[in-house]
Amino acid sequence: MATAESLPEQLENASALSPNAFSDENGPAILFPPDPDNWQTVVPDKIFVYSAHLDSWTIDKSIVHVLGTMENAEIHSPNRTELFCKLGIFVDDSRTPTVHMSEVSEIINRQPFMNRSYRDVEYLCRFNVTPESVSNAMVQIVTNGEEEANNAMKLHHNFKKGLHRNFTVCLERPLFGKISADWFVEWIEANVIFGAEKIIIHTMAISEYLNPYIDYYEKTGLLEVLPWDIDLSILNGTRDLTHMHLQMTMIYDCLYALQKYSKYIVYIDIDELIVPRSPSDRTWADMMGRLSCYPHSHSYGARQSAFTLRSRRRDNTTLMTLDVRDRNGEFLEYRSRSKYIADTFGVRKLSVHFAIDPANDSTCVMPPEIGALHHYKYVSEVHGMQDDTMLKYRDELLERVQRTKGRVKGSLEK
Repeated sequence: MATAESLPEQLENASALSPNAFSDENGPAILFPPDPDNWQTVVPDKIFVYSAHLDSWTIDKSIVHVLGTMENAEIHSPNRTELFCKLGIFVDDSRTPTVHMSEVSEIINRQPFMNRSYRDVEYLCRFNVTPESVSNAMVQIVTNGEEEANNAMKLHHNFKKGLHRNFTVCLERPLFGKISADWFVEWIEANVIFGAEKIIIHTMAISEYLNPYIDYYEKTGLLEVLPWDIDLSILNGTRDLTHMHLQMTMIYDCLYALQKYSKYIVYIDIDELIVPRSPSDRTWADMMGRLSCYPHSHSYGARQSAFTLRSRRRDNTTLMTLDVRDRNGEFLEYRSRSKYIADTFGVRKLSVHFAIDPANDSTCVMPPEIGALHHYKYVSEVHGMQDDTMLKYRDELLERVQRTKGRVKGSLEK
């Protein structure tokens, strides 16, 4: 998070490349977007926003996707609050933007079937400006076109960036609570072996003992950590009033941020791995290259099976994936707790367990002998079979984990 500055200091530090002031010709700048993105209030206890993204598919006009949440009663109210988008475009080194106003043209409910008090929503805004003109712009959501806003978001876009990497892992739920540092390191290093070039996580309240490892991976450039500090009582340390702590907002935030920048997004949770299972394959690229549907599909589904932590062995190692080798039966059918690798050039509609494209449903479901989702969890009844797939990574994984732990330990002792 950026440190707080006084208004004059923020004005002094404003620049065209990274504007941190949103003002118009009628007055001084008063709001500054969080860097990186974080939750902001539009209407207390009712409407909140997180991030704003320029649509990657339109070239003749600008469509802006604003991600956030809205109280369920507000969504369905006949007197729903009228919302407007305020787009401020900075030209050259100007600190005063050209301001465009537009009504929110559509509110998409990303969790229509979940009975929760707050829903993941997407506010769509349309402007008659070209994408090239908004390369340096900011967005606000307001309830009246004339009033000052209490939120400000940097408008993210990828139209000039081009493809930079093949595989990015996006943790599809916020990281919080007591996560084992040993497992955190193992999970990251396993994903790197599989082909992850970047790992993105959103964090709430996490244990302090993870901080040295998070700092280490951030400094290497492998890990990007984004805050998920939604300042409202709806979370309250539980997920009862939201679905999985607004999980769908996080999933779409990754998609829009990485569209046409990373070729693929690997969507998994902290206790899951999409594992190449053919004996000769080590990476996701190897795994997908073996599929007859590659590279023509917009997503590649991985069927799930639980690896039960109750069966953990101790084979002269401390690594979970090498110790836990009892798989709880056959792999479930696709869409039942499955996860997937999404092609950001093709996919537009997502869910937690599978990608959807109504116009071209071209999901490729991987046979488990080629690739599958390993879910490490406690299972009450074990009907297991031994699965030694991860042993092919033993030497490399042990070496990587031990090296990382040694480097972090050495940095703490300095």
